[in-house]
Amino acid sequence: MDIDTRLLVAAERLFDRNGFNATGMGRLIKETGLSSRTVYKHATSKSVLMATVLAERGRRFFAHVDFSSTDALFASLTAWAEQEGARGCLFFRAYAETGGKTPEIERCVAGYHARLH
Repeated sequence: MDIDTRLLVAAERLFDRNGFNATGMGRLIKETGLSSRTVYKHATSKSVLMATVLAERGRRFFAHVDFSSTDALFASLTAWAEQEGARGCLFFRAYAETGGKTPEIERCVAGYHARLH
């Protein structure tokens, strides 16, 4: 697994489990086993990293969900929840935690909502 993937997988897991505010960069560095220099080289800030995590999660979500019929939609959402967990929407939670005041996150959330509509 390359560094970017390793970082994104760990960040998504921590942000999803603990939230944006409770996940510090130190915790992320410990979880990945990467040096702080490497982490900051690949993720210039926690908000940029969260935006990258959201973009990747959104890409996976829309690739997974089948909007062709109501039955297909619910079946694919059920499979998504079984695979990814059912802790609530990471986009909504990130937005709520940051109060919509973090531009990188706000842009990702707005794009996700627009695509849902």
